[in-house]
Amino acid sequence: MTNGLVLVLGTVGENFAAGMSGGKAYVLDLQASFCNTQSILLESISPRESDSTTVKELLQEHVRLTGSIKAKELLAGDWTESVARFTRIF
Repeated sequence: MTNGLVLVLGTVGENFAAGMSGGKAYVLDLQASFCNTQSILLESISPRESDSTTVKELLQEHVRLTGSIKAKELLAGDWTESVARFTRIF
């Protein structure tokens, strides 16, 4: 991915983020051992950061477009707990 933006609600496979140059990925319940960490950083997201708002907006759009039950549950729950489940990869 080059300068893209992705929200992942499912599982990722081995070597996730290999070749990532720029951009951000927000991954729910990430197993860091599946990431190729040679050229990326992994960080948790605080509910007070702008990335928290970005994740919420992406989830809302996903619900609007697909009716995703998982996204609805994340939005309906305690947002502090929901956003803490995401890892920012950049």
